[in-house]
Amino acid sequence: MRYKLSLISIAMATIMLVSLCAVCASTSVSGVPSSPVGDSSLSSTNADTSAGLVGAPAGVVGAPAVCSQGANSLDLFVRGTDNKVAWRHETPGGGWSTWTSLGGSVTSDPAAFVQHDPNGGSQYLIVSARGTDGALWWNFLQVGRTTWSGWGSVSGQLLAGTGPTGYDVQGTQQGFFVIGTDHALWQFTVSNGWKSLGGYLTSSPSAVSYNKDYGIEVAARGGDGAVWYKYTTDRSGGWTRWYSLGGKLFAGTGPAVVFMNDGKFYHFVTGTNNALYYSVRGGQSGWQPLSGYLTSSPAAASHSANAIDVFVRGGDGNLWSLRTTTLGTSWSSWYQVAG
Repeated sequence: MRYKLSLISIAMATIMLVSLCAVCASTSVSGVPSSPVGDSSLSSTNADTSAGLVGAPAGVVGAPAVCSQGANSLDLFVRGTDNKVAWRHETPGGGWSTWTSLGGSVTSDPAAFVQHDPNGGSQYLIVSARGTDGALWWNFLQVGRTTWSGWGSVSGQLLAGTGPTGYDVQGTQQGFFVIGTDHALWQFTVSNGWKSLGGYLTSSPSAVSYNKDYGIEVAARGGDGAVWYKYTTDRSGGWTRWYSLGGKLFAGTGPAVVFMNDGKFYHFVTGTNNALYYSVRGGQSGWQPLSGYLTSSPAAASHSANAIDVFVRGGDGNLWSLRTTTLGTSWSSWYQVAG
């Protein structure tokens, strides 16, 4: 299994958080309004009852995580009130599996991504979170099998109240981004260990790989409450400076970003009024409301060419979702995801 998780050597890595860089100052902070817009609560209609609650978390804490193995397939992860991670899978054609508890004892929202084999071999689901020791922990599953690896430590120290994000570049490189205790963004790869990418950030990061060469974008909430991002297309590790997308995010929440086949980046945030907003970099300007009443950061993934699914924790403590199949030109109503 030549591609079996080049990340396997993570447990040997150590972190040295020694520098602090400030995010470039924004010339203005605009976009997401602070006044209430849209729904004050999420409707309980259209509840998903397609799966039972075997292994389901006893209540959901914070934001869910979602990723896609392929066409019409989604994997959803949550942190329960018992601080264990639970997982369920949506099969192609619709229908959710029952919940499976992955155990652990985590202190952040989970993050998830799929590692691909560029030669068409095995894929792996990788979930990560901040542990009780403040370090980065991870767990993985070979797609098609049923037994998870169990939790292992990558080491490091994450800022309290934040969690990691992970990425895969065409099966050739995988890694994680975290917010260090210095509020800077840090990147982990097996080949380079930990590297500071600077900034002053106040939320968990979100990352996406966006081309077959080496495109990665990472975004987070800055010290001014706005969305900030930077990117690289350089295999040697060169990154741009930080850029602002403006807006005002609800304190304690971060953005989600998805790259679509129209060549544009779709960013989703929780506004200061607890509603969901999105902005398209490379397309529309400004932030557009999608209503709802959120009590977490959003999570987003694409499972087909024009489709994006967004998952959130609602004001009632349950999981809610909405979907576009038209690259954001129209959206479904909110529906409740069982559990």
